[in-house]
Amino acid sequence: MNMSGQFWRMNVLTEKSRSIVPGDLRYFVENFSGQRMLDRWKGPPPWTTVGKSKTFKDFVAWHTAAPLVSERVKDSISDLFPDISVEYLPFSLLNRYAYYALNVYKVFDCLDLERSEIFLSHSEGEGTPIKIVLNRSRTPNDHIFQIKGIMGHIFVSDVFASAVLSQGFTGVGFTRLDTDVLSATISGKVLNEKTL
Repeated sequence: MNMSGQFWRMNVLTEKSRSIVPGDLRYFVENFSGQRMLDRWKGPPPWTTVGKSKTFKDFVAWHTAAPLVSERVKDSISDLFPDISVEYLPFSLLNRYAYYALNVYKVFDCLDLERSEIFLSHSEGEGTPIKIVLNRSRTPNDHIFQIKGIMGHIFVSDVFASAVLSQGFTGVGFTRLDTDVLSATISGKVLNEKTL
C-alpha cells in the first residue's frame, strides 16, 4: 500500500460539543502508545463530562491519542478501511449511544528530524509537534497512524481524511502537518483546515 500524497493531523473539535475529561493523563502515555489493547481492555479509568449544555458529536474529545467515536463512525470506518491498524475499545454509553476509544497502534519512524520542529516535553524524548515534516523515503503505508517521537497524536492519509469528512461525521477536523499548532493554540487561531 503506497501512501504518497498529503497527510493530516486529526483534531477532535471541542468548541461546540461535550467532551470527556480523563482523570489521569499518565494512563494515555502508558497505554495508547502504539500497542494493541483490546485483549486487556477493562474499560476506561475515571472520567468526567464537560460542556453539559452541549451535545456529543460523532467524534468526542477524551485525549488526542484516543478520541472517542460513535458506533456510526466505527461501522463506517470499518467498512471503508477494513485493514487499518486500529482497535475500537468499548468506552461507555453517552446519551444512550455506544462510544468507543479509538486505539491507533501503528507507529512509523518517519519524522524528518532536521526539518521538523518539536517541543520536547516528555522524559522519553517525546514531544509536542510544532511543525511536522515527514521523511519521504519512509512514508507511512497506512491510512491512520502515530509518528515515533510525537506520540499522543493521530495522523491520517488524505484519502482517510476525505472519506471521513464525506460521511458527514461531526466533531472532527484535520490540520496540515506544517501548521504550528502550539502557536496557533496560544494565539487562538483556527486550526482545522479540512472540515465540513
